[in-house]
Amino acid sequence: MDNLFVRTVINKSISLDPKYMNEQINDHLLKKLKEKFPRAKWCKGVQGQTLAYITAASMSETDYFFAVFPKSEIAEGFDFSFQPDRFRNPCHYIFDCYIPTLDLRYGWGGIILYNKKLVMKTTKPQLDFTMSQDHHSVPILSAISNCNETPLLAYRSSFREVIKLLQMKPTVESQYRLKKWMTLGKGPNAKWLHRGAIDGKDYFETYKDQYNKLMYSYDYEWIKDKFISSYPTEILD
Repeated sequence: MDNLFVRTVINKSISLDPKYMNEQINDHLLKKLKEKFPRAKWCKGVQGQTLAYITAASMSETDYFFAVFPKSEIAEGFDFSFQPDRFRNPCHYIFDCYIPTLDLRYGWGGIILYNKKLVMKTTKPQLDFTMSQDHHSVPILSAISNCNETPLLAYRSSFREVIKLLQMKPTVESQYRLKKWMTLGKGPNAKWLHRGAIDGKDYFETYKDQYNKLMYSYDYEWIKDKFISSYPTEILD
């Protein structure tokens, strides 16, 4: 079974604890991170998103920790120096990510500064773990997404995100993002990013009134099985 998430933690200050999250982190990526942030930690081998988040939070020695996702590279200039607003109620901070294959920038795939206590209490999340608690968007570029690195990663990324965008209350921003996901992008595996978006929309239209069915998309193994059953001759990686 693939590691669904792994996290690295980088203690940066008295109150902050950056972490690294991944599923199949490669040695080069981890080495690159640890060269800049030697105190980074890697939590791996945890099954399921929710438990992975909670396990990572339990490793944190501070009130907040940064999460870096494996399908993204840290943007030049992002140094984890951001401090949470102590006058704001506790929340998660979502930083921007640029998705080259779609020419799209927003919080999806970006580094996230998690509030440890909020993570620990999120035992029954909604479709999106982060957005299940109070959260705040920070328009600082934190990462560049490689979500089209493999057919399965591309498919899973768009399948899940399209369902989440369709399920939320429509806004100008969400509709623009949905349009970009539903448009054929460029680069390797762009067709699988597009196919995942189409299948995600079809799935939502079929089960939009059955939230428990939509929650299947929260399970990476479920999406992997769906991909294999729908496209049995396709190579996953």
